[in-house]
Amino acid sequence: MKLNELCLDNEKLVKAIARTIYKKFLYNRILDFDDFLNMGYVGLLEAANRFDGRQNVKFSTFATPRIKGSIIDQTRSFFKTKEASKNGVTIFNMDDLEIEAIAVQTTDIRNQIQKKQLLKLVETIIEEDLPEREKKIINWIYRNSLTTTQIACKLRLTRSRVSQLKYKAITRIKKKMKEYGEI
Repeated sequence: MKLNELCLDNEKLVKAIARTIYKKFLYNRILDFDDFLNMGYVGLLEAANRFDGRQNVKFSTFATPRIKGSIIDQTRSFFKTKEASKNGVTIFNMDDLEIEAIAVQTTDIRNQIQKKQLLKLVETIIEEDLPEREKKIINWIYRNSLTTTQIACKLRLTRSRVSQLKYKAITRIKKKMKEYGEI
């Protein structure tokens, strides 16, 4: 098989691998998906040049680790990072990226704090403002992952009644959150 054919036939493989790595990559605001795609194509070309068709291995099986490795290696060399010991913050050697990286992490930390505060508020509302039966239903569904059928058996209610009580509890929670200005 020719080099061009191997590359054209495996474009989707490169896109799939690049997309997977792009989604997992923390600083994807700095590098675009196209950057990951280009890094993947470099790996695909390297794999196509090294592939020996006489072996009993599919090209996609042979190419996958080389594409992943190419993306990861080129990303590492692009950033040339050094780790700062405080709070696991990564500082980039390149001046123009340093501020953006810290801003990304600050935003992530801020979002985590807001989520924790919101969860705490919801927990407080559940504990203080819901009737006992609705409180049990919400806790069983969201903390213990019980189904409405399981809860219906425990409370000796119909499944539809459990769903009604769940809806009622969620409505109460939303109403209280509006009062607190969180929605």
